[in-house]
Amino acid sequence: MIRWGTPPALYLLWALIPVGWAVLAGRRGRERRLARIAGAAGPPAPAARTRRVRAAAQVGLWLGGIALLGLALARPGWGVATEKAWRLQVDILVVLDTSKSMLAEDVRPSRFAVAGRQIRTLVRRLRGERVGLLAFAGDGFLQCPLTTDYGAFLMVLDDVRVGAVPHGGTGLAHALARAGAAFRGESGAERVIVLISDGEDHGPDSLPAARELAARGIVVHALGIGTPAGALIPLPAGGGGPAFVEDSGGTAVRSALNETLLRRLANATGGRYARADAAALTALHGDGWQVRRADEGPARAGERPAERFMWFLAAAFLLLGMEARCHRGGGEGHHV
Repeated sequence: MIRWGTPPALYLLWALIPVGWAVLAGRRGRERRLARIAGAAGPPAPAARTRRVRAAAQVGLWLGGIALLGLALARPGWGVATEKAWRLQVDILVVLDTSKSMLAEDVRPSRFAVAGRQIRTLVRRLRGERVGLLAFAGDGFLQCPLTTDYGAFLMVLDDVRVGAVPHGGTGLAHALARAGAAFRGESGAERVIVLISDGEDHGPDSLPAARELAARGIVVHALGIGTPAGALIPLPAGGGGPAFVEDSGGTAVRSALNETLLRRLANATGGRYARADAAALTALHGDGWQVRRADEGPARAGERPAERFMWFLAAAFLLLGMEARCHRGGGEGHHV
């Protein structure tokens, strides 16, 4: 049974009736005028019959071609076509360190600024994956739930600052636990945490939290910000206070990148660790990306009505091409 994708287009075919009648009437009138002018000197009867047959064929081919174009416009279809329906495959939660140590300037202009650039680069690489943002220091707070609205995500990211989390210090265990809770339900997607931190940890051991994530199938990729040599942590100028963060004894605190801890957390979940530089996201999102991208996952087979308009379109072009060839072969000075 034929199904029509655009049934109203079929009404256009009714216009061919008056058009065809007008073309045929015009040709018959022209033939009569030529016969009166030629008189006895006109072409032999067989030649006249050939010319009339050729003219009728031209009109038939032209009308048939236009009719087929109208049918193609109505999008006929029959049978079914099997297609692959791709489903979302990756949920990515960015877990961003907002503790004071991220103000250190061992990478320019600061660790926190470099982290922001890395996140923006990551978002530019996404193609349909959902992404969310969790900021942490002594505790973690979800700033942006998982979404495919990358513009909204970046607006939230612009509002996050060092000190945005009221609990000071750095608690990686709390951050990972909060991140795991952010993946609600069973969406069927691969779940990924991108941990961006200098690796300083003042809370309880964070490895058990990483192992719990691994048991749930959540992969942690860690991006280290800073250098192993470290740097002092600057404080806002003014107020007559110290220029750098100091410990209880009044000694300026030097913060260093703890790559060992970040690598252990990533390895515990089957993830990867990379230090933030030009090749970091290539390592995490390229060859080392441990999950399928949204357009590379398994497909669900689906069925839809098969459209066949292309056959009508091809037949229309064929008839119109034959009509043009017939016109040239007839040597007549008038087209349909």
